[in-house]
Amino acid sequence: MSHRSSEPIRMAVGLTRLYSDMPGRMERAFKGHLISRYGRKRYYEYHNGTRPLPPVEEAFIRHLLKTGGWTEEPQFDGYVEDFEW
Repeated sequence: MSHRSSEPIRMAVGLTRLYSDMPGRMERAFKGHLISRYGRKRYYEYHNGTRPLPPVEEAFIRHLLKTGGWTEEPQFDGYVEDFEW
């Protein structure tokens, strides 16, 4: 049994700002990658901010954007302090 920290961590919420300056072709490809990874339901929970992004998933999104040619810093809709349980 693994021990989980009782300390809250900072997690990104909402993906709508990510797409604001992204070209349409890149947006469609990026969204497709995320839906294939998370499934449609979980993707929209992350997108709408109803489910915070765990740090490992935020890092994945940053990596996916970088490898896809996006040079700007990703802009999430906000951040919350929450437990990663």
